[in-house]
Amino acid sequence: MKFVFVTAPTGAFKSGWPGCPPHSSTTNLAYDRYPVKNYLLILPIAILVTYSQIVVKWRSLTADQPAPSGFPEHLVHFVTDPVVLSAYLAALFASFAWLFVITKLPLTVAFPVYIGLTFAMVIFGGWFFLSETLSTTRVLAVFLIFGGIVLGVASDA
Repeated sequence: MKFVFVTAPTGAFKSGWPGCPPHSSTTNLAYDRYPVKNYLLILPIAILVTYSQIVVKWRSLTADQPAPSGFPEHLVHFVTDPVVLSAYLAALFASFAWLFVITKLPLTVAFPVYIGLTFAMVIFGGWFFLSETLSTTRVLAVFLIFGGIVLGVASDA
């Protein structure tokens, strides 16, 4: 059995495929081309997604709602809940805002920052708003993730 790997033409990304901005290996991507304000654009997206996750979890735990008997009833129950709809709209708005952010930062930097920030906010939001357990292991995991993100961003420097 023989494996064949299909790759882009040599130098295609550095020279700039259509739609891909050209860059050189000597450019300091993290500091020269991408100012800090571009990284701050990730924060509202992470907040919207965190809001969405916490609200959906909270509404799924609401005890005063009658328990739906099956999946269709469960779906109708959530689709007609205005608070859950606000969470879905927040997530939709965050996805549209994400389209803007990835035009300002490399995806290999923006995505880990977004995921790490969202991960931390959901853990602490779940603890604060939903009384979920906040263990030392989870806090350590957040610090390790942020350490990995710092290393990843610094590798572009």
